[in-house]
Amino acid sequence: MSIVLWDERFATGSSTLDHQHRVLMDHVNHLAGMLTNTNPTLKECDFLIHLVDFLESYAASHFKFEEQCMESYRCPAHARNKEAHGQFMSYIQEFNRRFRIEGF
Repeated sequence: MSIVLWDERFATGSSTLDHQHRVLMDHVNHLAGMLTNTNPTLKECDFLIHLVDFLESYAASHFKFEEQCMESYRCPAHARNKEAHGQFMSYIQEFNRRFRIEGF
């Protein structure tokens, strides 16, 4: 299951940022696919916990790097992207909190 796919319209001109975007999208899609399983094994649940933790950590690191790049190049989309990053981080943190309480 894929909920977000790489499209050349997303290209930033930075191979580092573009690669990080692809990694983030691949992991989000992996998580989405795994969440369709209504009866995961203990091993799959453990993997999901690590995957969500990875996504939260990777996104935070990526967003910090991207925002620094955008600020240094005075990118006009910087404020809009920073807001979107904040929304994503709020979502993944809340998801992480809820699944630890409620399960998958």
